[in-house]
Formats: sequence, structure tokens, C-alpha cells
Amino acid sequence: MLSLKPISPSAFYGAFLDVTSSHARALSEARTHDPEFTRVMLSDIFPEIASRLGLRCFPSDYYKFDAIFYVEADTKHFPTGTYAKYVSVALEHENRPVGSVREMNKLQLLNAPLKVLITYPGNREYARMLLGQYAEIIADADPFEDIDTLRRQLVIFGFKEDVPRWDAYAYAGQSFSPVEPERLQKAPQTA
Repeated sequence: MLSLKPISPSAFYGAFLDVTSSHARALSEARTHDPEFTRVMLSDIFPEIASRLGLRCFPSDYYKFDAIFYVEADTKHFPTGTYAKYVSVALEHENRPVGSVREMNKLQLLNAPLKVLITYPGNREYARMLLGQYAEIIADADPFEDIDTLRRQLVIFGFKEDVPRWDAYAYAGQSFSPVEPERLQKAPQTA
């Protein structure tokens, strides 16, 4: 039997903020060059977030998803390659917000405890419009009405400024609500 490790939107967001702040310089340097920015996110940021959350990361086109986090690979049936027993977190990173609605639709195809979309709307008005579109897409894909409780959705909007800034929203049944980051507890120091 698999041991499920669900990650809450606030725990993911907290780890995301911690990791992106430690890589602020690389993100700042790459902010005007989309391919480099994506490379930093997939190669540096996502694996470190997964590690902080106690998960493994496959940061490269897993069945057309930009990245996944998982607990355990199925090595019994698939001795070569990476085949997750189940996906804990599915991630889509889209530099161009106009394409983000397709990415949100794609995330609905996967049954995972947390699905994360990261994009860069440029301003808050456009961000609000995108959240409305995402909510409609999710509601249409939720015949069992359990996405807001069992298959959580997190949207992280980035603003590519000198020091990148981030806002997060979780789907809460027909709409999105702001997410406060949950900071991971550090182990106490022993003398």
C-alpha cells in the first residue's frame, strides 16, 4: 500500500518562497530571458522545493507536464526510467500568461493531491481575469465536486521585477482565495 504524502497549497507556497528567495539573484538575472528563467525554475527551483517537502522531483516533461513531485518510483515494473507510483504534485510553468489557460486545462487531466500553475500576468487586473478563467475551467472539470478538498489547485503569479515578487491563490470552490505561506519547521539544534 502506498503512503500518500499530501502537500497543502500553503506548505508548497512556503517552500516555494523560501527557495525562490535563496535563488533571487539567478531569477533576477534571468527575468528578461524566458528560456533561461524556465531553466532556472525547472533545474534549480523545483528540485529544491521537492526536497524541502520530502519528495522527489522529475523536472523534465513527465507525460507533457513540466514537472512532477512524487514519493516513490515503480522500479518493480519499470526497472529503467522514472515512473512514479503516483504523482503528489503536478506543476506547469508558463512564462506567457496567455497560454496559461491551456496549462490549467491540462492540469485537470491528472488526478493528483496538488496541482500547481505558475505564470506571470504583469499586473493585478490581468491576474484577476485569469483567476476567473481558471475557476471556470476547474469547475467544468469537477464532476465529483472534490477538487477544492481532495485535488487542490494552487496558482502562483510571479511579477518579474528586479527582485521577483510572488502571489498565491488556492481554488476554493468556484473561485480562488489568497494563500498565506506555511513555513516549514526547522529541526531544533542539538548541543
